[in-house]
Amino acid sequence: MEESSNFLKEIEEVNKAKAKPKMYKESSFKGSSKKMSSIPEQLVVSDSDDSEEEKDVMMESSDKIGEMPMPQAMFAQPPKFSGRVKASIPVPDFPEGAKPKVRKVGRNYDPISWEEVFDHREMIDDTIPIYFSGEDGPLIFCIHGAGHSALSFGPLARECKDFARVVSFDLRGHGGHFIEDENNMPIEILLQEAKFVLKYVIEKFEDASIIICGHSLGGALAAKLAYSIVHPEDEEEPEFDPKHITGLFVIDVAEGSAIGALPFMEQIVESRPSEFDSVTDAIKWGILSGQVKNLPSAKITMPDLVVERDGKYTWRTDLLASKDYWKEWFTGMNKCFLETKVPKTLVIASNDRMDTELTIAQMGGKFKLASMLDVGHTIQEDAPTELAAQFRDFINTFKIKAKFNERRVIIGANGREIVIDH
Repeated sequence: MEESSNFLKEIEEVNKAKAKPKMYKESSFKGSSKKMSSIPEQLVVSDSDDSEEEKDVMMESSDKIGEMPMPQAMFAQPPKFSGRVKASIPVPDFPEGAKPKVRKVGRNYDPISWEEVFDHREMIDDTIPIYFSGEDGPLIFCIHGAGHSALSFGPLARECKDFARVVSFDLRGHGGHFIEDENNMPIEILLQEAKFVLKYVIEKFEDASIIICGHSLGGALAAKLAYSIVHPEDEEEPEFDPKHITGLFVIDVAEGSAIGALPFMEQIVESRPSEFDSVTDAIKWGILSGQVKNLPSAKITMPDLVVERDGKYTWRTDLLASKDYWKEWFTGMNKCFLETKVPKTLVIASNDRMDTELTIAQMGGKFKLASMLDVGHTIQEDAPTELAAQFRDFINTFKIKAKFNERRVIIGANGREIVIDH
């Protein structure tokens, strides 16, 4: 009975010990931000309320817990990854010698519509396509080079929308301009055609301030067009109001270097592929050959340079058919460029594009020269953003207004306002 009584007392004491909450010293919670491994050293159980017997019972229980067997897999290292994952889906069997089709991911050469760069298109006399972009600012009248099209200025038009209007049209035998005698391209006919289109534009925008811009052949044509308007043969009854023309911008052409390169042009033209299986192939060739160095631009401009014939895509323009006119296109362009009394800029891809006459004139401050880096001949396609910056600078430097008849007020050195008419 005495042993049973003692055993019951032990159980009662243990139950009391379990029911009573532990009191921890204040120092037990200091430094709680330290690592968990340091907490047992800081945590101190108060001795004020615990009897020696309770401590013995608790220690005995702790020892028994420590003797409990732990699962073997709890601290086992995970199996090493072999680099292969077992497929949960059965792999189909391919016929012997057959290979599964794999979709290759690479550059996208799909064409982009002109509507991505121009706002709208019109047809002059149901024959000449003309493209418009922008709603405000000076009007940049663009003339493309031989073998190109109006869309050559599409990437540039997109970059200029916020400060200028851009208009571009197809010369005969180029792009969507189809006529019966399209290979008849002497400079006089091209010049009359450009004037015809310009009159159409001025009728739409009567007070437009116009910067004439051209690339290669278009650059030579732009210089001659600007000169004929600013310095008309019949000054009493001119075809145009000369005040409309407020600037001249020529891209990568000079008379001497252009004529000097003509003996090699036939070889360059004949070295091109005669046909393509698709428009996409034409775009791809344009990039890989270096004709265009900017893929987004090539996807806009190259599709207009080929037409479908008998299931293949061939060049839209027969450049060799106009061979007899090549020299006259460029002859006299330097004189027209230098003598046209408007602000003017020549943009070139490299210094070897310059000839002696223009080099001397540029050193004398006759025009502004800009040399672009990492571009080919079609600067407006290869670097449209950088070229647009040149136009913005040109417009700001020469203070060219949206309307040619807009009066400007400037402050003179004496602080007084000076009104300037164009």
